[in-house]
Parts: sequence; C-alpha cells; structure tokens
Amino acid sequence: MYDVKETLEYAHLFCAEDKFGVLPPEEEPLYDADTDTWDLWFKVDEEDCVAIPLGTEAEGHSVIEEINKQRISQKESLTTHEESA
Repeated sequence: MYDVKETLEYAHLFCAEDKFGVLPPEEEPLYDADTDTWDLWFKVDEEDCVAIPLGTEAEGHSVIEEINKQRISQKESLTTHEESA
C-alpha cells in the first residue's frame, strides 16, 4: 500500500496526464474486500486503468484533494503565463 506522497509519485509516473497534470481518479475510493484496501482507479491510457491501493478511505480522498490542488495550481500558472505573453 502507498501513502499520499508515494501515490502522487506513482500517479505522475504511470497515470494519464493532460496539460494540467495527472487526471483525477475515475471514481471515489472503492473498498476492495479481497485485499482490505481502498483503491483509486486512474486512467493509464484510452484503454487501460490502474488501481492504486491505500489503507483508508481518508487517504484516498487526500490523494484526490492533492491532485485537484496541483491541477488548479498548474491551471493558474498557465493562465498567468498566457496573460503575460
């Protein structure tokens, strides 16, 4: 299982991105009873997804929140850059 920081590093390496960064997970954290984990499902490409297991539902929501913060920051950065050009 991963913590929030490791999950973000993994997502940046393996998950689909656009100009704002890593695309958010496909869904809210889903409980997997077989592994007793909370999984976040990310797109890898148009056909494939990958599950990143976390220990708690709260960790899953923390990852989603951090990805959204990073995307907003990148969007603001790009908007500022475009306005100054």
